[in-house]
Amino acid sequence: MVKGFYNIYINEGQLQLVNTSDMPFVILQEKTQTSVEYKNDSAILLQSIRNLEKGKYDRLVVYADDVERLFRDFKKLFVCIEACGGLVVNNRDEILAIFRRKHWDFPKGKMEPGESKRQTAIREVKEECGLKNVEIVRKLGATYHTFGTSDKRKLKVSYWYIMESNDKKLVPQKDENIEIAKWMSVKDFLAKAKPIYRNIVDVFEAYLIKASVKKS
Repeated sequence: MVKGFYNIYINEGQLQLVNTSDMPFVILQEKTQTSVEYKNDSAILLQSIRNLEKGKYDRLVVYADDVERLFRDFKKLFVCIEACGGLVVNNRDEILAIFRRKHWDFPKGKMEPGESKRQTAIREVKEECGLKNVEIVRKLGATYHTFGTSDKRKLKVSYWYIMESNDKKLVPQKDENIEIAKWMSVKDFLAKAKPIYRNIVDVFEAYLIKASVKKS
């Protein structure tokens, strides 16, 4: 969730798009063994995507001198869907988690025509958890994951915000397959929120970093 560094989840694998200058650090820091240089050839990207779809790699780095161009070229290979959501905290330092499709998650949903990202994030959090009062504190970042078939691949870009709410009553949105909406302490979330999607782990870790910076 750092600018100029893209984590994209493809099935259970992780594709990292980085600048050439950052590649040695990423290899060392993330213990990534496999890397590919991108030379403006979409065939390299397609092969990387296919390898991850087949489970050939757990993590793969693709690097280029201009990572923003690399990411734009990557997006051209997909139908892009935008969503927005929130990591919601209350005055007891609890976070709001939902259980949907056998995984713990944070509330989010697709943007509607004419909505801003912030409007979508607030609406989706309210709808999915039954909250009445929600405020955005700050921007958190974006996550990326793919789905669909090889002839119609889709890339979901989710924009995240740190939010605050002190509403105690939670009503999970059943027609969105949400079984549970629950306030959880950070300790309980770490211990009990399993299984959890890897991109949601990224959101949570980004929140912990920002929270620690705020306290220091």
